[in-house]
Amino acid sequence: MLKSIKQLVKNRFTGGAFISLCVIAFIAIFSPLLTPYSPIDTKPEDRLLAPGHLHYFGTDELGRDIFSRILAGTRISVGIALFAILLAAFVGTFIGSFSGFIGRWIDQVIMRSTDVLLAFPTLVLALALSAALGPSIVNAALAIAIVKLPIYMRLARTQALSISQTLYVKSARTFGVKSGWIVRRHIVPNLLTPIVIQISLDIGDAILLIATLGFLGLGAQPPTPEWGAMISTGWNYLIDQWWYPTFTGAAIFITVMAFNIIGDGIRDLLDPKAGE
Repeated sequence: MLKSIKQLVKNRFTGGAFISLCVIAFIAIFSPLLTPYSPIDTKPEDRLLAPGHLHYFGTDELGRDIFSRILAGTRISVGIALFAILLAAFVGTFIGSFSGFIGRWIDQVIMRSTDVLLAFPTLVLALALSAALGPSIVNAALAIAIVKLPIYMRLARTQALSISQTLYVKSARTFGVKSGWIVRRHIVPNLLTPIVIQISLDIGDAILLIATLGFLGLGAQPPTPEWGAMISTGWNYLIDQWWYPTFTGAAIFITVMAFNIIGDGIRDLLDPKAGE
């Protein structure tokens, strides 16, 4: 593990991204202890104050400290994105593994279902699902998980088709071992590398999708300090109170860039041929 981390941070870009992610993770975990002010309580007399020594990133239209809201929003935006991607990866891996291993009509039904989902643009499908489920941060996470599900199903199926032809899997079948046991003990453990790579590449995209749904009012609802929802309100003040949406947008940019760079680094580390 330590050796892998050393190899990952050997490049200065991935090293910087790794440090950024460590800081982001620290903020997400300990944000309740780090926020100097309440991210929810309003203080109208301090509305739209410029950045200063009392409020590092200024205040919003209700007098709430933007720095505190960004710190609190780290846990929400990053945590929900991680939840959505891990849920899609977990469900998609098992469905795709069974589909590739069992084959026959089950495989055809599952793959045609993924074709239907993949026919829609990612953002459009996420918007439609969020609107159908209702505006909330949990429903937004479920919508993103459903949108990402076909990717992991197809990836797992492709790997399962290859692994099912190996000698040890054929031997297990010959001795009458149940399909569920073979999938859990032989198929899934041997396809984790491409799944981990895909997860690392999808987290940044999920953060953007969460922010987009929040911006459009289909994600977190007020007064939840979610980054997309904050920008949705803050862009109205961009001209005169530039700090309101700018610092929140910078937080999204830095976080997504860090995850994307680390994702590329993990891909190059675990699958060097993919980067060629």
